[in-house]
Amino acid sequence: MPTTGAILNYILAAHAVSGSGVVLLDRHIEKNGGTSFRQVLKSAERAGRCMYWGFSQKSAAWRTMIAGLHSLCPGAPAPRICIEAHSYIDFGGYPWIERLSHLESLRANLAAHFPPVQLLLHVRLREPLSYYISFYTWGVAARQARAKDAARGRNFTDWLTSTPNLQAEILLSSASANTALYGSLADSERLEWLARWSDDDANSTARASAAWRTLASYDVVGTTERYDECVSLTRPLLIRVAMPVPLR
Repeated sequence: MPTTGAILNYILAAHAVSGSGVVLLDRHIEKNGGTSFRQVLKSAERAGRCMYWGFSQKSAAWRTMIAGLHSLCPGAPAPRICIEAHSYIDFGGYPWIERLSHLESLRANLAAHFPPVQLLLHVRLREPLSYYISFYTWGVAARQARAKDAARGRNFTDWLTSTPNLQAEILLSSASANTALYGSLADSERLEWLARWSDDDANSTARASAAWRTLASYDVVGTTERYDECVSLTRPLLIRVAMPVPLR
């Protein structure tokens, strides 16, 4: 099977040849292959196939981009933008959930008025235990070991039981990654997090429903374990024209 980089470069090359455009956004959730995918996007930029924008997007720049894409005129050059939406996308004027609503509105507008541009939203999730172990060994274990007290917990179990549904929380708000990495087990953000997922509270159902609704906004929901294959799913969603060269 072709690598992820080959697949994406092939997609973007087809758009460059055909004159069609693409706005490809990868939602980078920590420890799910986002850094590797960043290199794929940067490689595509170096090849002249898209403009890379990452790893964060400040609110003012985001507002300008959305307005510009809404204002595309018939006959205008079709933009090709590859966005890595990662840290700090929930700081400033527009939290990520609101940005998703901007993208859904943009999708409808492009389809109605500027069909040469295709919007594609992509995210990867990971098997939960594998995800927790990776996140813990990456950013939490050393902080626990260096700590003079047990504010962040003494071990994996302490931290795990105070950090429920980590991927879902980061999917809904990138700021949750900072709480999981740096916050004590008793700080206000962590306690609010626990309350949102309390087993005996209706909030848990509401939070889970919000996560499922958010996932429904993405065109491709892949898995980290099948990294190359999930990206290949973007191909039929993007390409409407004959390919310039065979993919090998």
